[in-house]
Amino acid sequence: MIKKILIANRGEIAVRIARTAKEMGISTVTVYAEDDHDSPHIGVADEAYCLGSGNLTDTYLNIQKIIDVTKAAKCDAIHPGYGFLSENAEFARACIDNNVVFIGPSPGVIKLMGNKREANHFVKSLGIPVLEALPVVDNFKKLPESLPPFPLLVKAVAGGGGKGMKIAGSQKELKDALESASREALTAFGNGEVYIEKLVEHARHIEVQLLGDNFGNIIHLFDRECSLQRRYQKVMEEAPSPSLTPELRKKITGAAVQIARAVSYNGAGTIEFLLGNTGDFYFLEMNTRIQVEHPVTEFITGTDIVREQILIASNNKLSFTQEELLIKGHAIEARVYAENPSDNFRPSPGKILYWWHPELTNLRVDTGIKSGYELKYQYDPMIAKIIAYGEDRGKAISKLQNGLSGTVIHGMVSNLTFLQTLTSDNNFLINKISTTYIEENLVRLNTSTRQDTSANDIMFLIAAAIIIKYNKDNSQIVENVNIWQKIGLWRHLMILTVEINKTRHEVEIKQHGKTSFLFYINGQESEISSTILKENLVFFEMDGTKYQFEYSVTTDGEIWLTGMQQTVVVKRKDILSKQVEAATELYNVEHEKTIVSPMHGKILKVLVSENCEITKNDTLLIIDSMKTENRIMAPLSGKIGKVYVKEGDQVKTNMLLAEIQ
Repeated sequence: MIKKILIANRGEIAVRIARTAKEMGISTVTVYAEDDHDSPHIGVADEAYCLGSGNLTDTYLNIQKIIDVTKAAKCDAIHPGYGFLSENAEFARACIDNNVVFIGPSPGVIKLMGNKREANHFVKSLGIPVLEALPVVDNFKKLPESLPPFPLLVKAVAGGGGKGMKIAGSQKELKDALESASREALTAFGNGEVYIEKLVEHARHIEVQLLGDNFGNIIHLFDRECSLQRRYQKVMEEAPSPSLTPELRKKITGAAVQIARAVSYNGAGTIEFLLGNTGDFYFLEMNTRIQVEHPVTEFITGTDIVREQILIASNNKLSFTQEELLIKGHAIEARVYAENPSDNFRPSPGKILYWWHPELTNLRVDTGIKSGYELKYQYDPMIAKIIAYGEDRGKAISKLQNGLSGTVIHGMVSNLTFLQTLTSDNNFLINKISTTYIEENLVRLNTSTRQDTSANDIMFLIAAAIIIKYNKDNSQIVENVNIWQKIGLWRHLMILTVEINKTRHEVEIKQHGKTSFLFYINGQESEISSTILKENLVFFEMDGTKYQFEYSVTTDGEIWLTGMQQTVVVKRKDILSKQVEAATELYNVEHEKTIVSPMHGKILKVLVSENCEITKNDTLLIIDSMKTENRIMAPLSGKIGKVYVKEGDQVKTNMLLAEIQ
C-alpha cells in the first residue's frame, strides 16, 4: 500500500486529494511556487516544499524539480491531479524511472490517448464515430489541403479544460486562431502543438467516467453532461445526463468501455463525446486523469474516485463490479470563477476580502481559497466548485440554488450571480441547452443577472454601510458592543453623499435619542437602532424590523455588502470637494485616449508600434491572465503615440500600456 504521496498540483484539487489520502492514513506532501506561498493547499499536507520562482515551466511544469522533491521527501507515489503534468507521458515515465508510483495510467496510454489527434485516429480504427483531426505543421505555414466548411475548431493536442481551443469562422481568422490556441496551450501544458477539426454546432457534451485496474477489470461509473460552457470551458456539469435515453446511455457507455479495453486502461479516466440533435455521437477525446467535475459522479454512485485511484496504483483490484453500481439520484456542479460575465468573462484576479459558503445536507463545496487570499493571474480563475445532490434533477437544482444564493464573495468580480441566473433559466430547467447556449444567450442572461436595487433596499444598504464606516473609523471591533456608544465624533446632523454601484444618493443623519438615529434618504425617513457590529457581520433594527448584512471593507474605504439577496459596493463620496471632483473629471477627459491594463497579467503580444495607424476595435495587445488570452482593443481610430510595454512584461490593473494620438 502506498504510504506517502506527493501531490504535484495546487488549489482545490490538491486539497481534495489530501483529504482522501488523510482518510486512508496516507501521508501527503504538497509543492508550491514562490509566488504561490500563501495558497491554502500548502497547509493541508503534512509537508510542503517550494519549487522556486519563475514561469510555470520553472515550477509546476518542471519535471526534474518535482522528482527531486519527491525523493527528498521520501514519497513513494505522485498524484498529478488535473492540468499541469497530469497528462504528460514524459512525467509518468520519469516517475517509473525513479521508482516512484505514478497514480495514473501507463506512459504509453497517456502518450496515445493524451494526444488528441493520435487518439482520434486510434478510436476511428475501432469503428467508433470520430470527427476528423486535420494536422497543422511547419509553424502553421502548411494547412491541410482539404478543409471542412467553416466554422472550424482549432484544438491543442495536449491538455484539456478548454485551454488551447479557438473557433475560426473564416480563412482570415484561421491563422490567428492557430497562433492563439498554440500560445495558450504552451503556457498551460508545455506543448503548443494544435490541429483542426470540424465544429459541430448546437451539440451536447457527454462524458463517461471510467475505472480500470491492473488485472484487466474495466468499468464505467455512468455519464455526465457538461454542455453549459463558455470559451469551451465548462461552467456547470450534471450526472447523469438528462439528455440520454436508457438505450443511448448503453451505447455511449459501451463505446467508452470498448476504448478503455482496447488500450488496457488502468486508473481513472474519462471518454468525452459530442452528441448531435439526432442521437448521433462522436468521440471527442480521452482525459487520462481525474476531472474537475468528478464530484457529481461520486454523488450518484456513492464512490470516492480519488480513493480508487490510490488503491489501483497500490495494485489492488477494483472495489466493486459493474453490476454493483447503480445511479442513485441526481447531482449538479457549478464552477465559481473569478471573472466578469458582463465583460465576456474577462478574468478578475485579486484579493478575496471575504469568502463564506453555507453548510447544507447534500451540498458539497470543493475549494482551495480562503478569506484574505489573493487569486493570482498566473493560475486558473476557479474559486470553488459548489456541488448539490437531490433525489431527482429538480431537487438537485433547488439545492444548488440554495447553495449559490447563500455563498458570499467580497473583493472581486465573480460569476456567482450569473450562476444563480443560469440555474433559474427556463431553458436550463427544461434541459433545452447546447455547448453554445451561454454564448448565444449571453446578452439576455447578463441582463437578467443585473439586479435593480429598489428604494427600500437602498435605505438598508446605506444604513449598513454608514454604520460600518463610522465604526471602523472610530473604534475597534468589539463583539456585542452597541456601536452608537462608540461613534463620539458624529455631529447631531450630518449630510453625506453615498455611491451604490456607481449611483449616488444624498443621506441626512440626525441623532434621535441616545441609541438611535433618523436617516433621511431620497426623501424617505427611517429610524435605525439596536446596531451591533461583529467581524464581517452587522446587525441593526430599522423601523422595528431586524436585519443582518455580511460586509467587508477595503483599504481605500469601499464597503462590500451582501444582503437583500444581492451584493453591492458602497462608497462615501462627500469627502471630495467640488474642486477635487471637477479636477478628477478634467483628468478623465484628458486621459481618455490612454490604454490601460484591465487586469493583472503578462504581455504575450504587442501588435502595434509608435506612429502606426489603427482603427477602432483593432487588437493592440494580448494579455495572458489566469491561463486565458485577453485582447486589448482600440477604443477609437487614430495613431499610436507611445507604447510603454513589450512582450513578456508583467502588468498590473490600470497600468499604462499605450497612448492613442
